[in-house]
Amino acid sequence: MDVEFTELLPNPFEQKDAKGAEDESPLRASLRASVKKGSARLRQLLALGRGGGDARMKMQAKLAAICADVAEMGITVRVTDEEIVNAAKELPGAPRLLIELGVLVNDPDTDANDVTELLKQDPSIAARLMRMANSAAYGRGEPVSSIDGAIACVGFAEVHRLVGALAATQLAEKPLEHYRLTPDRLRSVSLFTAVLMEELAKYADENPNRCYTVGLLRSVGMMTLQILAHQGGRQIPPFDPGTGQPLDEWEKTHWGLNNCEAAEVILTDWRLPQEIVSGIRDHYRPAGKQNPIAHLLFLAASAAYERYKGLPGEEGYWNPSEENFLVAGIDQMAFLLAGEKAQKTFARLEAAMG
Repeated sequence: MDVEFTELLPNPFEQKDAKGAEDESPLRASLRASVKKGSARLRQLLALGRGGGDARMKMQAKLAAICADVAEMGITVRVTDEEIVNAAKELPGAPRLLIELGVLVNDPDTDANDVTELLKQDPSIAARLMRMANSAAYGRGEPVSSIDGAIACVGFAEVHRLVGALAATQLAEKPLEHYRLTPDRLRSVSLFTAVLMEELAKYADENPNRCYTVGLLRSVGMMTLQILAHQGGRQIPPFDPGTGQPLDEWEKTHWGLNNCEAAEVILTDWRLPQEIVSGIRDHYRPAGKQNPIAHLLFLAASAAYERYKGLPGEEGYWNPSEENFLVAGIDQMAFLLAGEKAQKTFARLEAAMG
């Protein structure tokens, strides 16, 4: 496993002679030597990590010392792609199930048995899905007692939405302490963004199920960075919205990349289409990008921020422009109509969740 060191030092530490060739200042040379020393120590720690419990404890203690050293030097240790992918494995299973379900729902040859077999892979989701299908939100006279009964009751599209709602709940089971996000706020913002993406897709001639998944997964990088905040001896202070620092800049200071870039690593590993991956990666600043998904997600996230206060530190991103509507393929009237329809769907899913 390689560790990338991103130097956050300004150019004044570099000196040039009359011919324009660069000479290292004593301070910069000292920092470079310290980084090399840190890399050598890290290789030793990785060797220790292959040992038993005592060796692993020594590794963690020494790694914490390295992180403290490089933090004092103003150098960020970028988390590796391997660390991001491994941390994402600690996320609940519902998001992955939602992706697989979306593939089935979009396949015209899919039948109820295919969906039933997939849902049976996660008994907890299957049980909650039946409970939701029996809720007053769907007004059934007789209760359903099986997965296939629930599917017959609400249909493929609604099963996809309900699994998405369950995924949002699972992902928000724990607060994102470093982001100052409560579970309820994260779940509401994620779910509303997802249902609004679904509605916007209908006006923009995009795939509604795919866009629903995009809305739900847009914060998966944030959730993964929260996991990494407690690993590798990192000592990361919580985000402070009062400083006025953009959220992605704060993330890069401590992890070496932002949550959208972390999501790109995760969703690429999950084999999602590149259009989705790049759409989530670019949605904070989609200007100049020609991917409609990035602009649709930008608009959906801005609406979620207005209705549900959004996520701390993101408010500075949401200033919709004519370009966002043009590339997304919708007009402002469609945006407003989609918002009203999404609000009704959101209320129905909330009622079904109980």
